Amino acid sequence: MSPNVLSGLSVDRVSWIRADRSRVAEAWRRPTTRVLPVWRSQHFVVSRERPEILFLTPERFEDNEAAVLLGEHDGAAYFAMDLSHVEDPVRELGLDPAHELKGLRELACLLPHAEGALLAYANGMMSWHRRHRFCGECGGATKVAQAGHVRECADCGGVHFPRTDPAVIMLVIDGERCLVGRQASWPEKVYSTLAGFVEPGESLEEAVAREVMEETGVRVGDARYHSSQPWPFPSSLMLGFTATAETHGIHLRDGELEDARWATREELREERDLKLPSRISIARRLIETWLEA
Repeated sequence: MSPNVLSGLSVDRVSWIRADRSRVAEAWRRPTTRVLPVWRSQHFVVSRERPEILFLTPERFEDNEAAVLLGEHDGAAYFAMDLSHVEDPVRELGLDPAHELKGLRELACLLPHAEGALLAYANGMMSWHRRHRFCGECGGATKVAQAGHVRECADCGGVHFPRTDPAVIMLVIDGERCLVGRQASWPEKVYSTLAGFVEPGESLEEAVAREVMEETGVRVGDARYHSSQPWPFPSSLMLGFTATAETHGIHLRDGELEDARWATREELREERDLKLPSRISIARRLIETWLEA
């Protein structure tokens, strides 16, 4: 099975050197090192028929204290640098004004899997740093450590690691039809699979059954794992399942959905009365896999 969009990372994360400041400094100084600038969750691209991600050399930056070591590939080290605090990153970095800023949702399907995965990795790390500037235990300010993969509290000594929230996403199947729903904020006619976060003390299979019941009143069984996808909007891991419907009446229960319905294969293929979710999502992958079965 080919990887889902936003996965398929080719970079070796080299986690064993993160705590070695001298090795990280050596990686930063290499002539082959490339730095991925991230500005408010957007990336600079060279505007061509197929966009190319802009990487910079370390000389563009005064220091590497805020840089996150993403890993190494073919002898080159890759870092990410958050520039969200800069109002005009083009001028700050002396970039060509022709370079465009684009978000990951827009870019993901236009890039090779490995590049999309690298951007997803960088986005997730940048988002975590922005949201954990203070200690969750004492409220003190935290500082970057271990090449950007740890934040340490200067007051209580607390050590904080990047967080990823598990969420189940499932295609509920009933013979030749499947269960889809839509939120009111989505584009017109777009329907997708059901999804929700895993709660404490809950197995993935239990989360699948609970979320479907809470949102639609449908009871399911036989939850089977399909695949997973990092979803850095801002920090989730989508765990894809299929499940078999045991009841069929739909009753919207928790206010999450504007509508839910059973859709046939023909309706999904034609996309007349409803539209499929974005091609970057695992939801689309789950539906298309079922349509091809």
